[in-house]
Amino acid sequence: MRIFYASDIHGSEPCFKKFINAATSYEADVLILGGDLAGKALVPIIDIGGGSYRASFMGKEYILRHEVEIQKFENNARMIGFYPRRMNSEEASRIKIEPDALDNAFESAIRLSLREWLKFAEQRLPKDVECYVMPGNDDTPVVEEVLNGSPRLLNTEGRKVILRNTYEMISFGQSNPTPFGSPREMEEAELAEELEALAAQLENATSSILNIHCPPYGTSLDYAPQVDEQLNLKTRWGRPCMIHVGSKAVLNVIKKYDPLLTFHGHCHESRGRDQIGRTISFNPGSEYINGILRGVIVDIVKKNKIRYQFVSA
Repeated sequence: MRIFYASDIHGSEPCFKKFINAATSYEADVLILGGDLAGKALVPIIDIGGGSYRASFMGKEYILRHEVEIQKFENNARMIGFYPRRMNSEEASRIKIEPDALDNAFESAIRLSLREWLKFAEQRLPKDVECYVMPGNDDTPVVEEVLNGSPRLLNTEGRKVILRNTYEMISFGQSNPTPFGSPREMEEAELAEELEALAAQLENATSSILNIHCPPYGTSLDYAPQVDEQLNLKTRWGRPCMIHVGSKAVLNVIKKYDPLLTFHGHCHESRGRDQIGRTISFNPGSEYINGILRGVIVDIVKKNKIRYQFVSA
């Protein structure tokens, strides 16, 4: 059985399409997308009359005078996980001063984008390929709402599934607390309870797969840049200070249940493989901001032996 796993695409349309196409490109039997599907922000494209629009993006101001220019701008924004939205000046003013209006517009953009992604997946996925997805800590409830409506991609959040009628897999997308106050976080004690309840469903834990968005604490998979209380990057000798930010609850559940392998995301900079007891753990990292999909191919062969290869596209 060949698995292709990726995570943390954060609204990048090219990355999602590459994920779906990985079924054919890498001849995978199973696709797993490990959370953080939604983008980071809305980008207003404001109508200023005469067929022209104004936009502010990545610290630059743009005047877009032709439809070709506007579409190019929109495509560039979508590529790195933002949601461009054309609007009049009245709507732009409203979302600037009314938090609820901004939240509603943002969630509407997420919903529309995900529905388009799911249509693409339903058209392109080979019929014999299993595809599993879940929300991550950065995903709002609208992500799970849309995923639950898909007839082709299965939302595995908080569930046990059987891959290819052979390997049990449990999935969990929430994380321990972060400095950013993301939508789906919980304290370590609660995280431990949730993971224990899930793992207790496993009938053959040592041959199982754990799909947990947050990586285990203190491994090579959970390094992230340190920030201060104002969310400014801490540096030393001109380089970011990297610290462990993973979950001790995740580490403990791996040690207790001794699964065959585990998949993680969350920490974009920590691409790699680690080993906890006999369990092999992976984090493919993320480079969605450049439209690059990072993933890992894992082949499970006889007697639970595995082969793996990290890939980028």
